[in-house]
Formats: sequence, structure tokens, C-alpha cells
Amino acid sequence: MGGCPGCERDILVSLLLRLKFPIPIHKLVGVYPLVEFGLGNYTSREKGVKTINYTGLGFAAAAGVEIYPLAFLTPFFECRYMLHAGFDDRKEPVGKVHEKLILHSFALVIGVRLG
Repeated sequence: MGGCPGCERDILVSLLLRLKFPIPIHKLVGVYPLVEFGLGNYTSREKGVKTINYTGLGFAAAAGVEIYPLAFLTPFFECRYMLHAGFDDRKEPVGKVHEKLILHSFALVIGVRLG
């Protein structure tokens, strides 16, 4: 994610509602589109400068594949895009406009779901 270059810490925390639509294409394989949206908080701490928080909205979209080799073990592969748009509402606005932050990220997610 393109956060704060030279920062001591960059953290993005999002609480998202997940909507997944599995489409079985074989008894062992399923594909799915996925969307997530909700609230997020981005924190950056520059060296020698106080921590800045940006609170705003998060959105993610993904396409994935699930494999069902066993009833309790489901490997999955996702290609994911995420957008976070936040505003620093803890500082005095400059010219009545709050400082804003927009982050974009792309990721390939590989994992295993149990159950």
C-alpha cells in the first residue's frame, strides 16, 4: 500500500462486511466473486512527528477459487483489490478542508479455510 514513505509505522485496520457468491463448477472446485465494504482506520507515524489517524471507508473486490479435497479443509486463491479513503478529522482543517488519504492495493491471497 502506498502509505507514508519513511514512516516508523503504517497500519491499516478495516472492519468490513463480506459478501461472497460461491459458484460450484465441479464437485471439487468452486469459483466466487467477493465484495467487502465497511469502515477503516489508517495510522501513520513519521519519525519525530505525532501519529496521524485517517478514518474513513474501505472497499474490496476479489475473484477467487476454492478447492474441496476434504470436507474440513478448503484451500482458496484470491486476486484482490482494496480501496481505503479516509479523512484526518482530528486536526484543524486547512481552508475548511480536512486532510485526506486514498490508498489502493492489489494482492494475491492464498490460504486455507477450516470447516
